[in-house]
Amino acid sequence: GQFTDLYDFLKDKFSDRIMLGGAVIREKNDNKYDYFINRIMFPIQEVSGKVVAFGGRVFLGDENGPKYLNSPETSIFKKNAVLYNLNNARTYVKSSPLVLVEGYMDVISLYDKGYKCAVATLGTAFTENHAKIIGRYTPNVVILYDSDQAGERATEKAIDILMENNIYPKIARLPSGEDPDSFILKNGLESFNSYIQKATDCIEYKLKTEQKSYDLNQNWDRVDYTKKACKILGAVKDEIRREFYIKKLSEQMDTSIESIIKEIQTNSYLSTNEVKNNTNKLKNNTNKRIFNAQNIILKYIMDNTNDINKIRNLNLETLIFEGENYKNVFKLILKEIGNKKELDLHKLIRYNDKLAIVLSGLASLDKQITKDELKTALKVIKRNSINIKIKHIKEQIDEMDSIQDSQSRELLANELFKLKKDLLDLE
Repeated sequence: GQFTDLYDFLKDKFSDRIMLGGAVIREKNDNKYDYFINRIMFPIQEVSGKVVAFGGRVFLGDENGPKYLNSPETSIFKKNAVLYNLNNARTYVKSSPLVLVEGYMDVISLYDKGYKCAVATLGTAFTENHAKIIGRYTPNVVILYDSDQAGERATEKAIDILMENNIYPKIARLPSGEDPDSFILKNGLESFNSYIQKATDCIEYKLKTEQKSYDLNQNWDRVDYTKKACKILGAVKDEIRREFYIKKLSEQMDTSIESIIKEIQTNSYLSTNEVKNNTNKLKNNTNKRIFNAQNIILKYIMDNTNDINKIRNLNLETLIFEGENYKNVFKLILKEIGNKKELDLHKLIRYNDKLAIVLSGLASLDKQITKDELKTALKVIKRNSINIKIKHIKEQIDEMDSIQDSQSRELLANELFKLKKDLLDLE
């Protein structure tokens, strides 16, 4: 029948439930019809090569529905856990940079012309999960998005997410109006390769992008730019890289290395998106409140290491902690209280200077934590944890295609509702 060719072909082999679950068909008023109709089909494979979903592009001249349609998320297909072509690209990462492009047509075009080490996200923005997956295979990444404004914004976002996850990508900008597909068709593989070789380091790219807003012949602009550059460098976790760029900035701006380091350490880079000063102050106070609450909980744990049930009753596993060191301390404590009668904190952090510093600062406080202080601190962290979860779910909902299956949307909306209710119950 019309729009049911695939359904008619499969219905003797699979139950409706399985076909709906795998999203090859949809259902409307008890009628079943194909999910993809009249499209060029692209199988989407996960890393091992198993096909977990499909993408479909409309034929030229047949502009029905969206240009690209991907399978909705299913139990085996999570968009932020799949990178198109990673199953092939991973075998080339030893010899080539992993090139990150915007869509699967770009990947296919590059592959066809001989560049096999390219991947793309599937109709969603680049997420932390994608960064973690890439991190398993290679630190050597080049971002090659389209040369339009949307491409530039997406590049900025992907850089930040990759840097957060300790991957320092290089950035290749195509000539205006080009995308990877058109570029390699016009210029061939060799030009493409040398383009990739010449890609700019991400920190350099961020500094150069920032520089465009300043006139470096003006003293004030030089000062403002230097402060802005310190913010960018403050977010660089890799110490050798940071030091390299601090030296470079010091030479370029004729400013002493000491004052640059001092500026970086003033935490003026705490929020990467430059919000006006008052929101910065607010953010710092929020941070202080959260870190203060975390300190109280930690101190309480330190005072009760011989009574592990008191620590278990805090339900630490339901809380989200802020700050790398705190996260790590709490992770270690959680692991430790799982099966022990007593908690030996010093043994726990013996080989980790950063964590030792967090704890020794607290150990020197000679005050006991009162019940009220503990209750308030737990409330602060609970509220913050719920807000983090809410933000995360809202991002997931924003990332969904408009035609995403209603089931995932509904699940997320329910979760959001439950979290908001939890937030009210805390009041």
